[in-house]
Amino acid sequence: MDNAELRHLIKQDEGPKLDFKQKLHDIFHSDKDVKKMQWGEFIKDILALANGYPGTADQTAHLIIGVADKRNDDGERALHDIGDVALTAEQILEKVNNSCHPRLLRLICEPKILDKYRILVISIPPSPSLHELTQRLTVAQRTTFNEGTVFVRRGSAIHPANKDERDAIFQEKQKSTGSTQKNSLQRRIDTLEENINELQIKVHEISVQMSDEEDNQLYETKDANPVYQKLEARKDSIEGDIMQLRDERDYLQGRVRFEKGSVNGRKLLIRAEKLLEKLFALEAEEDEGKKSNPLIIDEMYREAKDCLERATDMGYSLPRVYFKLAEIHDYRYQDAMSAFECCCEGIEISTDFMELHKKRINLYSQLKNTLFEEDAREYLISDIKVLLKLGQKDYIIKLLKTSFFDAEEDRDIKEKVILLVSES
Repeated sequence: MDNAELRHLIKQDEGPKLDFKQKLHDIFHSDKDVKKMQWGEFIKDILALANGYPGTADQTAHLIIGVADKRNDDGERALHDIGDVALTAEQILEKVNNSCHPRLLRLICEPKILDKYRILVISIPPSPSLHELTQRLTVAQRTTFNEGTVFVRRGSAIHPANKDERDAIFQEKQKSTGSTQKNSLQRRIDTLEENINELQIKVHEISVQMSDEEDNQLYETKDANPVYQKLEARKDSIEGDIMQLRDERDYLQGRVRFEKGSVNGRKLLIRAEKLLEKLFALEAEEDEGKKSNPLIIDEMYREAKDCLERATDMGYSLPRVYFKLAEIHDYRYQDAMSAFECCCEGIEISTDFMELHKKRINLYSQLKNTLFEEDAREYLISDIKVLLKLGQKDYIIKLLKTSFFDAEEDRDIKEKVILLVSES
């Protein structure tokens, strides 16, 4: 969102899909109970905007923080600097989706500077779902809302939806958002095709110029011709842009094909694995100097994560699903605790999935100061025992030869592991 669009929104009245806040809820408060209630308020705001009200299913919702909800005497809204807020879309989605079903698939969190004021804009694209609470939610003044509550915005106020409102919003979302999302993806593909064609024409024009410069008699070789060298560098740059656009187009075309078919847990897992395979290839190419669009990389990771979470929601709770989720949380989002929790859920389903135990061991050094010390050690020893049972003695021996157990507080664990290895 650019500042012109932001200014236009600020001139609008609050409604089912637009909310202004002078300041961010106190979600970083040191007091645990206050922090929980403030997050409750924030979650309520997000869910109410995502649900909206009948007649708004196809609209993007916006929560704009740092703008007064009341107008001044001159009809304008005052701006308020909210400072540097360390808040990401991932953090918000994690909190919201712990409290609702179906999961909110996507939102955009954009820090903006408007007239020297720092503002935060949270945008929620239209979703096909009506989102309801999956657990009791405590908000300000210790007000609680029960599981199953659906928040809606009647004008600028948030209320629990009645049955008629729920039915109307759900039917509207189902009818509107499916076609809107497909049309939106196709428009993006069409735009990419146009951009690719335009760049290919430029490459052809530059190639003609380069051919002319090869015959330039002022230079002994084309490598000595600065004009030729400049044209060649520009051509290489444009060809890199074309490859990047093609990767984006191919990803979106694959997504459209996938969404046309029926979906089940197995298909979602396969789709996620294909996305991750492509992502690892793109990141390897980046290491070799190839450009990739970071926004598309992020979108692909989000889709992979969403596919895996949808698979578990459908009851397709295989250890492999949780292992892939743990990989995404750890490598992409540097969220070791969420990765650890995924490992634990997968191991509860099957203790024989070797990679989950190895993953949880790798997370130990990151989390041993976060978990209770005895819990951390218990998990570690448990994983090592299982791996030894599964014939992974060489893996454990290699681990002992690394610096993994070098910390002073881990010396006694190392001795226990050595004993377990000798007894196996």
